[in-house]
Amino acid sequence: MTTLRISKVLAIQNFGSSGSKFVHSLFDNHPEILAIPSLYMSSFYTFWPDDINKNTEIIIDEFVKHFDFWFDPKGYPPYGTDKMGKNRDEKVYVEKEIFIKNLKKNIGNIKSIKRNLFIQSVFISYSESYGRKIDKKIDDYFILYPHHTSDPKYAKELIKDFKNVYFLYIFREPIQTLGSSIKLVSTRWGGFVNRKTTAEYGFNMFLDDKYVANKKKYKIFAYSKIYNLPCVGIRLEDLVKNPKNILSKVCNWLKIEWSDELLLSTYNGKLWWNRPESPQVSGFSNVPLKNKHKDIFSKLDITRLNFLLSKLKSEIGYKNNDMKSNFFLL
Repeated sequence: MTTLRISKVLAIQNFGSSGSKFVHSLFDNHPEILAIPSLYMSSFYTFWPDDINKNTEIIIDEFVKHFDFWFDPKGYPPYGTDKMGKNRDEKVYVEKEIFIKNLKKNIGNIKSIKRNLFIQSVFISYSESYGRKIDKKIDDYFILYPHHTSDPKYAKELIKDFKNVYFLYIFREPIQTLGSSIKLVSTRWGGFVNRKTTAEYGFNMFLDDKYVANKKKYKIFAYSKIYNLPCVGIRLEDLVKNPKNILSKVCNWLKIEWSDELLLSTYNGKLWWNRPESPQVSGFSNVPLKNKHKDIFSKLDITRLNFLLSKLKSEIGYKNNDMKSNFFLL
């Protein structure tokens, strides 16, 4: 019987529009990390929410239908995987038939499969399906998982499935983050359904650490620690200014080797040029950080926001560099 043994997960946690997909792309091709692009796997625990075994044949069929955009030769425009590579004329996808073949091989002859084994098999099979060699011992690998600000109950499911889960929080100056988040939801989805305004979404997230989905509020852990798990935060500005220093510290934290692949922004090993709503740049660019969103924030707005967000900003190191933070920043 096949028993894969990946026990380590690096879970990326965003704080609004804070550069989390960019950080995800930096770890994409690290030799000790198995990755699937961007937010491709973010809905896995809504797809399989309860830790119960599934019929293998049925769940494979349901999985490829649920994640059918993985197999589109045109890539997936919402995450910018349709304009990849040096000349932005390549796509990110895997062949469905090859993926299914690899998935069945990695699962083996099991009629009823555990969720944990299925996830491991998916990450290995995806990597193999775009030509990556799995040449280390299986238990040497990390899985790179895009938790982001999912419902905390899904974080609980993630730690049921894996023994060692590390949460990496990505911060960005809060007013920039809020402006970018508002533009994202207004341009891609036309605003949030069942919310009064996009500002309501932003203020609930940044001021209260709450996300109002309905009458019942739940904590999204935009900057609060998730359970009692290993976690650190990094600021996007620090990463862009001194990438090797910051990423070396992350490697030391995870106990993985340094790789120059960390200095390239890729998915499936191909250069990535940011999401479509953002400046079309690849790598450690200051261009996104210079956007002050003056088209949506007046000077009075900025003054008010700086006052309202002052406590939060100081907690994540944006007010005074010498001020103590209650969160361990690299």
